[in-house]
Amino acid sequence: MITATEGNVTDYTLIREQIVKEIWPRFQIKEIAFDPYGVTEMVSSLMEEGLTMVEFRQNIQTFNEPTQKLEALVTSRRLEHGGHPVLRAHAAATTVKLDANENLRPVKERDTGRIDGIVSLIMALSRSIRKQPDPFVYVVRGLREM
Repeated sequence: MITATEGNVTDYTLIREQIVKEIWPRFQIKEIAFDPYGVTEMVSSLMEEGLTMVEFRQNIQTFNEPTQKLEALVTSRRLEHGGHPVLRAHAAATTVKLDANENLRPVKERDTGRIDGIVSLIMALSRSIRKQPDPFVYVVRGLREM
């Protein structure tokens, strides 16, 4: 979901209200990953509403594993994105930087491109990788060990 706000600055109050009143209930959000740079008030406000907020620093260590996961999904043609035009534009502007230890992270291919949609997708993949599945009913009831 993309919402343009009026004026030359981002209206964080409008965004918070949209998250709390529309997005959270509609998609049953369990948690939101966020880049801590400049969002302290927004994060605090969403936490006060009851949302679980998880910091995602924008560095090679946090990007590597989920970027590899995204690359695997794309190359195996298992990523379904519905051809969304904004995500396609962001994907076209994204390249992957490889460090000396073969860690991956997304970077802009050119100065004019935007990659926010791809970065958000990688952040979401990061949370899905780290999120432990609910235990089997048999484990909960003590009938089986994990």
